[in-house]
Amino acid sequence: MKRTKQLTLCCLTALLCCLFFTASAQETGIKFEHGLSWKEIKEKAKRENKFIFMDCFTTWCGPCKMMSKDIFPQKEVGDLFNEKFINVKAQIDQTDKDNEEVKRFYEDAAFIAKEFNVQAYPTFLYFTPDGKLVHLFVGSTKEAKEFIDESVKAFDPATQYFTRMEKEINAAAGNADALRNLAMEAKNKYDGINGATLADAYVKSEKNIFTKDNLTFLDEIVKSSKGAGFRVYLDQPEKVDAIMGKGYSQMKISQLIFMDEGAYDWLNSKGTKELEPVRKSITEKYPEHAGVLMARLNILHLQYSKKGEELVKAVTELLKKYGKQTYPAELASYARSVAMLSNDAAMLKQALGWAKMSTENGDAGHLAVYASLLYKSGKKHEGITEMKKAVALIGKDEKKSFMLSFCQNMLEKMEKGESI
Repeated sequence: MKRTKQLTLCCLTALLCCLFFTASAQETGIKFEHGLSWKEIKEKAKRENKFIFMDCFTTWCGPCKMMSKDIFPQKEVGDLFNEKFINVKAQIDQTDKDNEEVKRFYEDAAFIAKEFNVQAYPTFLYFTPDGKLVHLFVGSTKEAKEFIDESVKAFDPATQYFTRMEKEINAAAGNADALRNLAMEAKNKYDGINGATLADAYVKSEKNIFTKDNLTFLDEIVKSSKGAGFRVYLDQPEKVDAIMGKGYSQMKISQLIFMDEGAYDWLNSKGTKELEPVRKSITEKYPEHAGVLMARLNILHLQYSKKGEELVKAVTELLKKYGKQTYPAELASYARSVAMLSNDAAMLKQALGWAKMSTENGDAGHLAVYASLLYKSGKKHEGITEMKKAVALIGKDEKKSFMLSFCQNMLEKMEKGESI
């Protein structure tokens, strides 16, 4: 009996200690606002003459969780942020597990993500007491000091990212080289606001955009269907493809339109969002491209839904109607999906044809897809031969170490006669 009481006392003591330390962490760390709208947050910041710190995060983001667990609760972080900032969390994605507070902020979170063109997570935004965005920091830190050092830059116009960029952009007007450097900085900072402006300015100031180097750079900085950069792909696809490869312009057009018109959001919602607004917007804005775009979107949905038979039918129909507008990466993607979803001989034969067409541009990844389909279709010797070629091609590119490892493992299985 006495031992039972001692054990109970020990358990209670341990529990109280855990509660104490948890409470202490909450008291010493950043105190975030609860239940306020974006409008109310700005009003409070102005009333209290405090800057606003906004943590833009998603539920699936590992670095976001790390910052909330390891950095935000620290005393030195809390001391600064609770004194100088109105602190707010903006969950950008939506899940079935969201509580009522998060749901009430859905509309504001969507506005924030679009208005400030949030491109990666976590993104930390810093606003003046008047609600003007002046500083940006994207990513996580391992040390509290590093996070603090970056955040205090928001108080000084000389170190505020957006304030400095505004001055440098004005000074660089008409200077293609200077604009190019600033555009690359914006890209590296995940600055979606200035990135679009700089992409437009660069295209307009660059005398000859149609070079391999300039189009490669354009690919890095153009992240929207709005502006002069996108019009290069839309208005002069033949010139782009002649330099960058067959179907390159079609690939960029689809990606950028899908991103801006909500197609990817619809796909990620797994059918919970309405497709009609997406279809209507694409049809009205891009009538000449609407047919092939909606066909592609349907195929993406079938890929995500893992519906092999329907996928084969949809791709076959796409090729009949829009075969000249398809591009190698697209065909390789469709072929890869069938290879993963089915062992049906007829379906694999069709996918093998798509994969063969995708190899015309000499891409090692596409060749690997073709090799795997040859193997799965029973042409094992040919599959091994083509996979060896793919490995040799990839081996020349240091940036593709992951792909090289994957293909080497696949080749090893094929040589052993194992299933892939």
